[in-house]
Amino acid sequence: MSTTNRNQILSYGKIDEKECLTIEQGVTEIGDNAFKGCTELTKVIIPDSVTVIGYSAFEGCTGLTKVSIPDSVEHIHSNAFFGCTGLTKINLPNNLTVIDTYLFYGCTRLKEINIPDSVTKINGFAFYGCTGLTKVTIPASVTTILNCAFADCTGLTEITIPDSVKKIGDRAFEGCTGLTKVTIPDSVEIGKNVFKGCKGLTSR
Repeated sequence: MSTTNRNQILSYGKIDEKECLTIEQGVTEIGDNAFKGCTELTKVIIPDSVTVIGYSAFEGCTGLTKVSIPDSVEHIHSNAFFGCTGLTKINLPNNLTVIDTYLFYGCTRLKEINIPDSVTKINGFAFYGCTGLTKVTIPASVTTILNCAFADCTGLTEITIPDSVKKIGDRAFEGCTGLTKVTIPDSVEIGKNVFKGCKGLTSR
């Protein structure tokens, strides 16, 4: 790890010999680009004093496999975990209302995610290219799924859209080649090419 990156990390907390970062209690915000490109980080423990995770905070942290986010976090800004290709599991906080743009873009090893009941909106490209994602639970609080939110999630086999969803944006599930079943209410406003390239889709 470069001296610059290490000094940046140590300004937030302590890092052990396994490259696990424990952010100090009292920190309220993880700033924009805070750990961007810190490829050696393997795990991050965030205290319950943190309420905001900034833009691209962990972007490109390819060695990161697990992140624990407390319920105190209310905002996770776009690109925060963009390209974290080693990330396999993440627990989203129960006070989160929006899953922001490009949040988990290209997190190819992310297997499963539970979206909390507090979320009302999934922004564009949020899970784009998460090819390892096999299961997503969309809660009844969600009203909007925007453009390309789950595009190219080739591992997804089934998706259930709850009655609460009023709009699905263009190409939201485009290229989900493993998708075989979609449950979707008649009342939803569906954009263009939402299921384009979903060659395995047999039931809707």
